[in-house]
Amino acid sequence: MTVSLPRNLLIFLAACGGSKPVEPVKPPPPVRPVTPETVCARFQTLVHDECATFANMNVTPAQCPAVFQMALADPQSKDGRVLVAMGTCMVDHPTCQGVTLCLATIQFEDPNDLRACTDPADSRAVGVDRAAYQLRNGANVTRLPDARSTKERPIEACGISGGLDWLVAATCADGSHPIKSRNAAEAARVQNVGRGGACGSIIDLYHVRCPDAEYDVYVDGYVCPRP
Repeated sequence: MTVSLPRNLLIFLAACGGSKPVEPVKPPPPVRPVTPETVCARFQTLVHDECATFANMNVTPAQCPAVFQMALADPQSKDGRVLVAMGTCMVDHPTCQGVTLCLATIQFEDPNDLRACTDPADSRAVGVDRAAYQLRNGANVTRLPDARSTKERPIEACGISGGLDWLVAATCADGSHPIKSRNAAEAARVQNVGRGGACGSIIDLYHVRCPDAEYDVYVDGYVCPRP
């Protein structure tokens, strides 16, 4: 059965993550119970502290309790599972870096549950065949001066981790790496700029400084190869 989710929940999922990050790791035992109150108090702190992952999110602290109340009411559903995992990351990790790295381990999507580009845009990634994935924008590009990205034609990657890893691997004209870790990549995130790319997914904007120039890099983390 397909459940039509409220727009706030879909925006929250889309703003927070990708579709096929790194393999999930077993979370530590909860330090505090995961409830709408504990999660949303932590969410408000992360927003206040301008933690890069949360500072420009399209969900306000006031909307948070209703979103997590829904997730906890059905934790076995796909969206409930993901939101509970996100809440656990927020509650269990005392630093922005810890929360960010924990979020990157969440398996947001079933790799078989991918939408077609022509399907209405939602929180799922777009599935493309492997030949097309090898030709995605940004594939095999390692120098920022050679990378071309806009909101309409962003760098394409599979999941949060795929986009962050692309930024970590990217070099300036002199061969130096301006971003040396996933946490540094998250810190370079300016905001999500709404839907764009070929298939209407949420696009993130990163600002990267090199000795030769400063680069605005648009990333679509919702393009994944079909199994």
